[in-house]
Amino acid sequence: MTTFRKLECKCAICGTTSEFDVLSSSNTCDGGPDLDTRPAEMYRSTMHLWLQECPKCKYVSGNISDRHNISREWLNSNSYRWCDGHFFMSSLAKRFYRHYLIAMESKDYKEAFYAILHCAWVCDDKKDIRNAIRCRKLALPLVTDMIEDDYYSDNYSSQSNDASLILLKADIMRRAKRFNEVVNEFSSKRLSDDRMNDYLQFEIEKAKAKDNKCYCTDDVPFTNHRPTYRKRPENSTSDMKKTESNEGSDLFDLPLL
Repeated sequence: MTTFRKLECKCAICGTTSEFDVLSSSNTCDGGPDLDTRPAEMYRSTMHLWLQECPKCKYVSGNISDRHNISREWLNSNSYRWCDGHFFMSSLAKRFYRHYLIAMESKDYKEAFYAILHCAWVCDDKKDIRNAIRCRKLALPLVTDMIEDDYYSDNYSSQSNDASLILLKADIMRRAKRFNEVVNEFSSKRLSDDRMNDYLQFEIEKAKAKDNKCYCTDDVPFTNHRPTYRKRPENSTSDMKKTESNEGSDLFDLPLL
């Protein structure tokens, strides 16, 4: 069950107070997440509650009371107002794209990555294939930098996070129709966990078949090792900046920023 509450928030940029629906709780009881970490239902359908947009100055944030390092003048730029000339088929896609632009301007590249990935998910839902591919192409250099930043870390959790990001990158590349790049970059790569290698091999096989469809973790067959089943958590909190995407997967322990 998904629940939400009403909350008044004051825009950190222009000072306008507005009322928003804020997610209180949700669940993921309908299978595993997509290979690009998008959660299953019912949480899957709560994206319209993940961001707030000021109706006056069009500032976008998880909470518009929190200020990014931008000015009101910058929000009035044609690039921001017109989403760099991308004609999205929904206002929600525009909201996530503007959040991406704000994060890029603030040099918060991790937040920018998740914003543009979420924008791609909205485009998927609207069958806006061209913009879904464009968004994933914008996500690629950001996820590559995130992987390289932790490349030399000996910390186990960092290595696990890198493996999850590698799998996420492979899926983004395949969904963006960069099939040959997926095969060339990942065919010789081996990850530390057998199940992770299952996911990676699945991506490679689908890339070889020129298949850019959406798949979830449940679609990936197990190889010669025993699966480990884990009880799925029932609820996820409404704080989108802190929610972890660990519903139904031991792989994608990445934040849904």
